[in-house]
Amino acid sequence: MNYVKGVIENIIQKDVLVRYKWHNQEYFNKTTAFLFDAIGSTISPKKITNTLQSAGIKISHNTIGNYIDALTECYLFYKIKRFDVKGKQLLMTQEKYYTVDLGFKKFFLGEKSNLDLGHNLENIVYLELIRRGNEVYIGKANDTEVDFAVKTPQGDREYYQVAWSTREQSTFEREIRPFELIRDYNKRTLLTMDVEPESTYKGIQKLNVIDWLMA
Repeated sequence: MNYVKGVIENIIQKDVLVRYKWHNQEYFNKTTAFLFDAIGSTISPKKITNTLQSAGIKISHNTIGNYIDALTECYLFYKIKRFDVKGKQLLMTQEKYYTVDLGFKKFFLGEKSNLDLGHNLENIVYLELIRRGNEVYIGKANDTEVDFAVKTPQGDREYYQVAWSTREQSTFEREIRPFELIRDYNKRTLLTMDVEPESTYKGIQKLNVIDWLMA
């Protein structure tokens, strides 16, 4: 953790605060911590501003937007745009953010970072998807969301849902519903930590995420 602290402080000090001549490190750190806490959730500068202002911190959404831009430019976070699967177009609102390393989240949030295992797992899957050379988006299908809509290096489209476990039938049904609303025949994969034989349901392949990561 001391090593992680050194890396993150070096990034924030040299790559961000000094570069942009920002002096209020406290507000910048609070914004960074909020972004870590919101990994896998749709957020906007206005939402962060409202949350911080409710805690007595007076800051504008333009400043928050500048902070977020800096955090993505130094590759501490990746911003993921949403893609309308039915309309086949990018959406310009409600992006999500994933971090380059979950160790940084642990540094900022402490033990709280372990409370949201599902989104942590999403973060890991996202990093592996881009490592394999894919273009990755958040998929929108009607009123539901597909965790990842992917364009492979070969130009194929694939869809991924990520959940810690889908052994509860209600959870399984919730996770596959976005797949069922997509009217094309591209590959659909449900990744979980469940240790059970590989299975297929209505063309949806369920895999253990560790096996998938090692494939």
